[in-house]
Amino acid sequence: MPKTISRLFLTAACMAMALSVQAYTFTKIADTNTAIPNGTGTFTGLSTAHISQSNIVFAAKGSSGQQGFYRWKDSVLTRLVDKNMTAPGFGTTFTNLPDYDSKFSEVNDFLFTGITAGGQGLYRWNSFNDTVDSLVDTTYNIPGLSEKFKTLRSLDQVQPPGRTVFVGYSSNFTEGIYFLSGTNITTLITTNDALPGTSATFLGTDNIVLDGAYAAFSPYRSDSSRGVYCYSYASNQIFAIADTNTVVPGKAIKFTGFTDPPTLHNGTVVFYGSYAGGAGLFSANADGTSLTKL
Repeated sequence: MPKTISRLFLTAACMAMALSVQAYTFTKIADTNTAIPNGTGTFTGLSTAHISQSNIVFAAKGSSGQQGFYRWKDSVLTRLVDKNMTAPGFGTTFTNLPDYDSKFSEVNDFLFTGITAGGQGLYRWNSFNDTVDSLVDTTYNIPGLSEKFKTLRSLDQVQPPGRTVFVGYSSNFTEGIYFLSGTNITTLITTNDALPGTSATFLGTDNIVLDGAYAAFSPYRSDSSRGVYCYSYASNQIFAIADTNTVVPGKAIKFTGFTDPPTLHNGTVVFYGSYAGGAGLFSANADGTSLTKL
C-alpha cells in the first residue's frame, strides 16, 4: 500500500509538473526572419539582449554591414540606434556599435559605446524622451594630463544623484576610472595609484558597478592578483573588501581569486571568491565590514 500511494503521489506530481510547463507561453522577439526596423532585409545575427521593466533591447546585424541596437516593447520592434544615425558630438554617423559594455541603467536608460570616424563615445538612450545623448567622448580632456581620452569603455550610471562612471585610456594606455557630472570629470583611480591594504598598485579593471553611494570594482593589481574594492562618494575613499590576503570566512585559508564583476546594491557588495578546495558567494558592507559567506 505505501508503494501504491508513493506511485500515486509521484504520478500526480509529474502530471502537475507537466501541466505547469505547458502553462508557459513563449513569445518571439526577433529572429533571422525578422525585418530590420529602419533597415533593409532581415537580421542575419542577434546577440546580447537586455531587459528593464517593459523594454527589451538587443544587439543585431544585417547584410551589407547593418548594425544596431533594437527595442521591443508592447509587441512592437523599433530601432533604438544604428549605423545610419548621426553620433551626437561628432556630426558623423556611427561606424561601429559593439555589443560589449551595453546595459540598462537603474533608471531604465540604455547605455552603450559608439564609434565614429572621428572618435569614440559613451552614449545614453534616454527612455524619457526617446533620444540618444552623448555622455563623454574622445574630445574630452583627461584630468591631470595634457591630452584627450584615446578610448573609453565600461559605462555605468545611477540617478539620482546623476553620477556616471567609466574607464578611460590615454594614448599610452594609462587607464583610469573616472566620474562624470555634467561636463565635469574627476578621477577615482589611475594606473599605478595605491590600493588600500596592500603595497600593490592599480593596473586596470574590466567593470565598475554603482549604487547611490558607492562604486565597486575588481581591479588587476601590480602583484598579478586581484581584489574587490569599493569607493565611497561621501568620504572620497576606497575601501578594501577582500583580496588574496583576506581569510575566507569560516576557514583558515585565504582567497586565491575573484570573478569580475562584483554586484552592489544599497551599500552591500556581493562577489564570487575562490580558495584552495572550493569557491563561493560572499557579501560585505561597502566599507569593508561584515564579510560573510552566503
